[in-house]
Amino acid sequence: MRIATSMLSDVYQKRCDLSVLISADSDLVPPIERIKEISPTHKIIVCFPPNRNSANLRKWSNGVKILADSKLYDDCLLPESITLPDGFVLKCPDKWK
Repeated sequence: MRIATSMLSDVYQKRCDLSVLISADSDLVPPIERIKEISPTHKIIVCFPPNRNSANLRKWSNGVKILADSKLYDDCLLPESITLPDGFVLKCPDKWK
């Protein structure tokens, strides 16, 4: 996980004293636990995407923000389908629409 590696690296190298994570993926709890071991005073704010949540991430964070549906969020979505150069078509899952 590149997000986890980057967060850990930044904290270990003392490049920040606050991390903002935009995710509801509870797989990120173990790296957050490690960050808290490395730097107990390091603050982690978790921003949950619309209609997403994680009790485990909430538990380990110093604060939570729930992102509302907005034009900014909509503008960040990829198209519903993308055709790769080899002809393979990637499709957005219905539950993400």
